[in-house]
Amino acid sequence: MNQNRDEATLEVNVPQAWIEQFETLANQSGRSASELVREALAHYLGISGQQPATSLDRLSSELKTFKAELAELTQKVNALSEKSYLITTMSARLTTLERAIALGNSTQTATAAPSQLMDTDDDDYDDEPDEILTDFLMG
Repeated sequence: MNQNRDEATLEVNVPQAWIEQFETLANQSGRSASELVREALAHYLGISGQQPATSLDRLSSELKTFKAELAELTQKVNALSEKSYLITTMSARLTTLERAIALGNSTQTATAAPSQLMDTDDDDYDDEPDEILTDFLMG
């Protein structure tokens, strides 16, 4: 029985796929299928289907959720940026050590600064990156 005298029951036939989509949408939005149908009809008729307070409360809740998710993502990005810097630093150190080992200067490594281990007198030093790679692979 209807509790509100201004409401009536409307029975319609729709494809089963629509019912399944409506039920899924209702579950995702936390509302009943009847509420969604009323809202859709009201929208079609140009009538406000929800009370403004309900819409504002729902939007406010979603905004809080988005802000929390944004803060969490920001923290993750900052942590990844810090790790990226560490990876870059460690990669540069590893390259320096590999160069020292390749030159057979393991005793010099202990006393030499990393800049001293880099051979800047080489003719290939000012080459373009693709030329350096080609020279490395061919030589």
